[in-house]
Amino acid sequence: MKTIQHLLILSFVSISLFASCKKEKTEPESGNGLYDPVNVLNDNSGYEQLWDTTTAYGSLASITGYYVRDFTVDTRNRMHFVYHYREEHFRRSLDLSTRKVIPQHPDAAKEETLFGLDISGNYHREVELFKPYTNYYVGVFQSERSSFGFSKIYFKGDIQGSGELVHQFGRTELGFENVVVADFGNNANMYIGLNKKNDEDFNYRNKNTTVEKARPFPQSENLFYILCDARTSGKSLYIGLQNSSQLKAIEFDRNVSNTTGTLTATLNWTPPAGHAFTTAFRHYSADGTKLSFALLNYRTNPYRITTFSYNFTTKEFKKVVDHASLSYGREGSSEYLYDLDDEGNLYYAGYAENGTNDKGVSIYKISAGNTTSLVGKDNFLKFGRVAKLKYLHGKLYLAVTGTKTGTIVNQLSFIRQK
Repeated sequence: MKTIQHLLILSFVSISLFASCKKEKTEPESGNGLYDPVNVLNDNSGYEQLWDTTTAYGSLASITGYYVRDFTVDTRNRMHFVYHYREEHFRRSLDLSTRKVIPQHPDAAKEETLFGLDISGNYHREVELFKPYTNYYVGVFQSERSSFGFSKIYFKGDIQGSGELVHQFGRTELGFENVVVADFGNNANMYIGLNKKNDEDFNYRNKNTTVEKARPFPQSENLFYILCDARTSGKSLYIGLQNSSQLKAIEFDRNVSNTTGTLTATLNWTPPAGHAFTTAFRHYSADGTKLSFALLNYRTNPYRITTFSYNFTTKEFKKVVDHASLSYGREGSSEYLYDLDDEGNLYYAGYAENGTNDKGVSIYKISAGNTTSLVGKDNFLKFGRVAKLKYLHGKLYLAVTGTKTGTIVNQLSFIRQK
C-alpha cells in the first residue's frame, strides 16, 4: 500500500515524548516507523484495505486530522478521491487493480484550485462532489443572499464560471450528468452541456454550458419540489409532491415548454407534519438507469429516513425503506455516514453489537420492511472511525480516519467490502 509522508520537523523533546508514550492495547501493529500506516481492520472483517496515507503536519495543540471531500469509483476500476489536511488539499486517482496512484488527466483541476471561494466568508459550499462514476469534480458555491432575496451560483473544480441569480433558499444538487439548482416557484435551473463523452479518461467538458429552466407541469398542479435529474440527452426527470399525499414522477425533454412533461408514475406518500423533511442524498446505478433517493425527517432524534427508487427503463417508482430510524447510529451523525444502493436499500455506520457497544463500529443495512442486517463482521474496525461511506458497483467503500495512539500522526485509509 502506498504511504504519502509529509515530514514534520519535531523537536528532540517531542521525539522523546513519542518514544516514551505507552501504546494502548487497542492499537494495531504499526510497523517500524512513526509514519507507517496501521492495519485498520479486525481479523475476518469482511473488508479489505486499499490505500493509506499518514501525516503529522501541524502542532500538538491544533490537529484536525484528514477530511474526505468525496470519492468515487469509475467504470474502469479506478478510485478517485479528494481530501484535505489543514490547509493542504489533495486530489488522487488509484488504480484498484495495481493499488498504485496514477497521474491526473491534464484537464483535471489542480488541487490548489479546487477550493477558495468560501475562504472570504462571502460564500457557502452547496456541492462538492464527483459526478457519479467519473473523475469529474464539481464544486458549486452560493453567494450570501442579497437584500432582494437572491443569491448567485459560482462553479469551481472541473467546471468554472458563474450561473444565474437564484432564490436565496435555492438548493443545488448534482445529478447523474448535470448540476441542477432548485429556484423560486419550484423551477429547476439545469446547467446542461457537461456530459460530452469524447475522452474515456476524462469524459466531461465545461465549455458551452447553458442554463435551462424546467417546470414540466401546469402551474395549477403546484407540485412541491423534491428533486430534478437533468440529462444531456434522453429524458430528464422531475419529482414533486402534490397535496402532501402523492409523489409524482414526470419525465420531460429539455427542449419543450414547461407544461408538456409526461407523468410516468405516482406514489402515495404522506410526509411528516409541516413538510419536516429534506432531500438528504441520492444514488445512481453505474449506467444511470436507476435512481434511489432518501427523504430525511429532521424533527426526530435519531433521524428517520424514507427511501425511494425510480427506474428510468421500466418507470417503476416505489417506496423501499419506510420512516426507518438509524437506531444504532451515533446521535447527530451526518449524511456522509450513510448511502443507498441501486434498489433503495439503506446502509449506515453505527455502534457495534446492535448499538450497545459505543467503542466499536459496524455497518448496517436496512432493507424493505425496515429489516436490519449486518454488512461484514460486527465490530469490524480495529482503528479509527468511518469518515465517509459509499455504495459503488455492488460493494461498500469506506474512508477511515484516525490518530495513531501516543502520537500526533494522522492516518487516512480507504477500505472495501470483500
